[in-house]
Amino acid sequence: RDAAAMERALRRSARRQFAAYGSERAVEPEADARKRARFVASERDVGEDARGLEIGAALGTVGVAVSAFAVAGIDTVTGLADPTGPDAVIAGLALLGGLDVWKNEAKIAGIVGSGLNRLATDDPRRAAEAEAAAFLVGYLLGVPTFPFKPTALEALKLVADVDETGVRLDPAPVLAWLAAPIAAESNTHRTLVIADPRQVLAAVKLAKDRGVFAGRADVPELDRLRWATRQARTLLASYATLHNKLTDAFQAKSASPGDAVALIERWASTA
Repeated sequence: RDAAAMERALRRSARRQFAAYGSERAVEPEADARKRARFVASERDVGEDARGLEIGAALGTVGVAVSAFAVAGIDTVTGLADPTGPDAVIAGLALLGGLDVWKNEAKIAGIVGSGLNRLATDDPRRAAEAEAAAFLVGYLLGVPTFPFKPTALEALKLVADVDETGVRLDPAPVLAWLAAPIAAESNTHRTLVIADPRQVLAAVKLAKDRGVFAGRADVPELDRLRWATRQARTLLASYATLHNKLTDAFQAKSASPGDAVALIERWASTA
């Protein structure tokens, strides 16, 4: 979607002091590690993302099987290959699978299965939920301008730059916006496919390198990811009905930035 249209819509919201825009707050993580741990306890699995390994394992397994059948196909034409190749490969994969179940609690099979699931997943509703979550959280927290799809680089631009008064934007709302797709997708799915925790971790690392977290630079990157996800999840729970309406509009591809703003503000005026 057009970035300029998004910026115009958000600036208009700020200028007109719309009720919902910037009506919520996100805060920096607790300095006390024990208090911080209690707050993010429910997010302990966030950040454990092995999509690279899973997709690689799935592609490797599929590649081996496809290659065996391709060789068998060549044999039917040339007579040069061993026609028992595919059977041998399937038997070998079955043997490895059995050993994995017996000796390794099917961990490798789980990795391959997760990778195949990632490759096969094409769920417009799931994508719309993540996109709507980012828009809603960013809007409610008053992030001054943001794209529909959060990325580490966009987040870094927001927190590393200074405004016309020489002040940097508070990083807490930006990280909550960046983590919103994680909160939305993990609410309804066990595995993250659309959302990517690595984006938040990358943004935190880059921002830390630029001195953005000068006051609390000692907070671990994983804690910042989980803290931001928890804040986004809390907001989405409070605005679940509105998130659902935005998701419907995004899935139908009928919502411009202005339409999304109007939907939020209409809902806020009647809530």
